Amino acid sequence: MISLEDFWSQLLQSDLQNSEYWKKKILDTNCKIHLALMVEPYLSLILSGKKTIESRFSTKRIIPYNKISSGDIVVLKKSGGSLVAVFEVETVVFKQIKSENDFEIIRKDYGKELCLEDEFWIRKKDAKYVTLIRISHLQVISPIVVNKANRQSWLTYTRECNEKTMNRKVAQVVCVAGKIASGKTTVASELATVMQGEQFSVSDYLKHCLKERGIVNPSRTQLQDLGESFIDEG
Repeated sequence: MISLEDFWSQLLQSDLQNSEYWKKKILDTNCKIHLALMVEPYLSLILSGKKTIESRFSTKRIIPYNKISSGDIVVLKKSGGSLVAVFEVETVVFKQIKSENDFEIIRKDYGKELCLEDEFWIRKKDAKYVTLIRISHLQVISPIVVNKANRQSWLTYTRECNEKTMNRKVAQVVCVAGKIASGKTTVASELATVMQGEQFSVSDYLKHCLKERGIVNPSRTQLQDLGESFIDEG
């Protein structure tokens, strides 16, 4: 995970150092900074100025829902690549999608500015929450290479949160991963006993989520697809 200090130092040493406006924004300790992982064609559409609203659809109340505010900084990172641009949040709208009609209203009211493809709307038809972020003061920067990889599509940082994290005691978490029937559950059970901790299974959680959707006996493919969608949503 990219540290808050890395963000501040790298941005201050970027092209933004030549802009008094952005230098002041970055040094504002009350300003949250967000990292948004972007894929094509949406990244290019933002950089060209055609896409004026960035959105995040999700089935759960996850970031940036209710975690981003007007005036915040959003750093755009190309998927599998570098940091390439920043923008300031002009306005942000949070909407809960309770029906198909709500979904269609969002598509009608914001579709032009979102520049989303039909395939995207089909893929997100089960979304329950959406964050709509209007872009202002977009600034393209010389690419900044980020060495630490992270698959989350959105990360949010504040100086206050960072200081609290550094000062608190963190519980040890051990993750066991492996191929099918490789003994993950057995190893995890032994570790939980030795470490006097608790054992949790990702598949149990995924089965619970699918059961809520009416799928009582999910296939391995359904579990894998749901897991991938959660990773994509952060």
